[in-house]
Amino acid sequence: MSRVLHWFRSDLRLHDNTSLAAAQAEGEVLALFVATPKQWDLHDDAPIKRDYWRRNLADLVTTLGKRGIPLLFAEVPGYADLPALFEQLIPQLQISAVHCNREYPVHELRRDEAVAAVCHSLDTGFHQHDDQTLVPPERIRNKSGLPFKVFTPYSRVMREYLLQYPLASAAVIRKQAKPVFTVPEYCKPLAALSWPAAQAHWGKLWPAGEACAHKQLARFCEERMMVYRDTRDLPGVDGTSGISHMLAAGVLSVRHCWRESLQWQDNSGAVTWQNELLWRDFYKSIMWYFPRVCMKQAWKQDVGYV
Repeated sequence: MSRVLHWFRSDLRLHDNTSLAAAQAEGEVLALFVATPKQWDLHDDAPIKRDYWRRNLADLVTTLGKRGIPLLFAEVPGYADLPALFEQLIPQLQISAVHCNREYPVHELRRDEAVAAVCHSLDTGFHQHDDQTLVPPERIRNKSGLPFKVFTPYSRVMREYLLQYPLASAAVIRKQAKPVFTVPEYCKPLAALSWPAAQAHWGKLWPAGEACAHKQLARFCEERMMVYRDTRDLPGVDGTSGISHMLAAGVLSVRHCWRESLQWQDNSGAVTWQNELLWRDFYKSIMWYFPRVCMKQAWKQDVGYV
């Protein structure tokens, strides 16, 4: 049986994880998370955000372990150092293919191109999967075949597409025999990675784990969805979904959120929240087609020097 690697990034979950399911369909799975603290600094990732990643990774160690999937940890300063890490890791762990979920910002695109080149040089597969969006960006275009630049017509086409092609869930992650291998010396325990000093109240503000995320989604759908349109912008009312950070870290699947919203389709709150989910896709589409928006450049290029 071949041994494949799932590379965790912004998809810290088991449920409805496209890449992880594809990896398991191909062979024996090892999982990897690589900390890149200098890159996080460059991206201004807040300490509470990094600590949320840490706590979700701790949850994943347990849930993956119950399925016989080991989760390895490594650390390099930034994305530029990742190719050298994979050049060591792939032959050492006898990896036949690397699977990951596609990310759309320009730094992440360049990162994946560099790691893919290393995999190619080692005759190792590098497979990216669409998982962060409801629909891959390149599938949604206007009648002229060009990407949308305005949200309202984009959202209409997206809704038509989703009616025609309902969203399926990725395969359930099953238990496998525990792999036998030697952990590379440069791999570290989760706690030994460069994390910020944890604050006691962070865990209360952003509780970690897939179970908590699904509970929060269910609570929102049952208690707040119906009035979401009217309360989401009121600062004195706790009227939002409370799951934005969960979607950003990939602890919840956006496809799962959409499927849940369809159960409440007849009320205006559900339609408003669906538009928020569609807006996430729209912005990722903008990043995909117009990467300058990730590079501190003006949206309208003719006013870039104003």
